[in-house]
Amino acid sequence: MGKRTIFNGRLEFKNQKSFDRVRGLYEQRVETFYKDDILIRMEQLSEDGGNTITIPKHVGEGTEKSWKNTVQLLEYLSQYAISGKVQAWMTENGQVLLSSDIEPDGDKAAIINYKKGLELHNSGQQEEAIEAFDKVLTLYNEHSLALEKRAYSKLIMQDTDGALEDFCLSLAIYDENPDAHLGRARVYLEREMYAEALEDLEKTLKYSVPMQSVFWTGRRLKAKTHLALGEVSKASFELKYFTKRTYTDDDPNAQWKRAAWTQYALVLWSLGDTEEAAVAINSASNYPVVTGISDKELRAFKKDIDTGTAWGMDMPILL
Repeated sequence: MGKRTIFNGRLEFKNQKSFDRVRGLYEQRVETFYKDDILIRMEQLSEDGGNTITIPKHVGEGTEKSWKNTVQLLEYLSQYAISGKVQAWMTENGQVLLSSDIEPDGDKAAIINYKKGLELHNSGQQEEAIEAFDKVLTLYNEHSLALEKRAYSKLIMQDTDGALEDFCLSLAIYDENPDAHLGRARVYLEREMYAEALEDLEKTLKYSVPMQSVFWTGRRLKAKTHLALGEVSKASFELKYFTKRTYTDDDPNAQWKRAAWTQYALVLWSLGDTEEAAVAINSASNYPVVTGISDKELRAFKKDIDTGTAWGMDMPILL
C-alpha cells in the first residue's frame, strides 16, 4: 500500500521560451527515465496564464520510488526556473518519512542575488538583504519570493508601509503563497485591521500544510485575531490544535507553547470549562520562559483560574 504524498509550491520561468522547453523536457523524461512512474502529471499542474508551474497542495498516495521519481523530475525542471519553491513530503500515520525542498539553482544573477538576500535576511542584516532583493527585482521584476522576503526585511525594520506594499505586490503575482499572506496579516494586526488580517490568515491555512511552520503560525495568529474581535469560541478552536502540536526546537512556534497554553487556559475558563482550564494552565508550566510570561505571571494566572476571577472582554491577549 502506498504512503501519503504531498506536493505544494510553484516554479516561475523568465520567459515563454524557457517555459515551453520545460514542458517538452517534462514529457521526454517521464517517458524515457521514469516510465510513467510519477505522482503528478502535467495536466494536474496549474498554469495561471504566466510562465509558471503551480502545484496547488497536491495530496495523494504513492510508493517511495514514485515519490522520489517525482521529486527528481521537479528538481530537474527547477534548473530552468528563475524563482520559486516546491516542497514535498511522504508521510505515514502523521509521521514524516521523507521531505524535500526544491528550488532553482544555478549561475543566473537573479538566483545568486536571491540566495544572498536570504542569507543576509536570516543573519539579521536587513538593509543589506533589501539591497540584494532590489538587484533581483531589477533583473526580474515578477520575482514573487524576492518581493515577499524584502517585505519581511522591511517589516523587521518597522517600515510597515513598505512591507505592506511589497506583500501586496508579491500576492498580485502569486496569490497562493502562504508566507506572503501571513506577512500581510502581521501588518494588518499591527494596524488593528482585524477583518483584513483574518482574511489573510484564512488563506495562510488554505495554501499551506501542517508540515510547514507557517501553517501553525497562522493558527496562532488567527487565535489572536479572534480574541481581538471578541470571538472567544473561535480562538479556542485554533488554540486547541496549536497547543497539542509538537514542534521541533528549530521551529519558531516552539517558543510560543507556554503563551499558547496559558491563553488556552484563560479561554477555556472564560467559556466555562474550568476543569480543562486547570489542565491547560498546568501544561503551560512545562515550557520555558521565552515569550514574556514569567513564572510569577504564570502563578498569578493559575491563581485567577483557581479562585474564579472573571476577565470578560478584558482577557489579556498573550499571543
